[in-house]
Amino acid sequence: KEKGFCEDITEGKMSFLVIHSVRSSVNSNQLLSTGAELVALPARKLVISDILKKKTTDHDVLQYAVDCIRRTGSFEYTLNFLVEVEARARRMIDELGGSQMLMSFLDRLATVYRPAASASAASAADGN
Repeated sequence: KEKGFCEDITEGKMSFLVIHSVRSSVNSNQLLSTGAELVALPARKLVISDILKKKTTDHDVLQYAVDCIRRTGSFEYTLNFLVEVEARARRMIDELGGSQMLMSFLDRLATVYRPAASASAASAADGN
């Protein structure tokens, strides 16, 4: 089954991405905006736990959460983390004598994030 837009947030899950964003935000558990730019949102600061508890499907609220996560650099952090873990796993496999089956498994897993990691690296190289 393919996941929908912000499904983890809609389900109230504290994913790796959300945890990093919360820890990286200025006020620990507040998402960096008043929310005033969105009519559907209250004029006070929204807390990630509020959004997760609501299990909302409201597209504006979900987009607000994505924008906040983007501002904390959590998408880039997660991609970099995945690339680093993959590299460590490949080194460990090599150090333990190698395994084509495990390397192929890592290749298949990496197809989930590698295009995004390549695009992110290209964007950084272009100064964007």
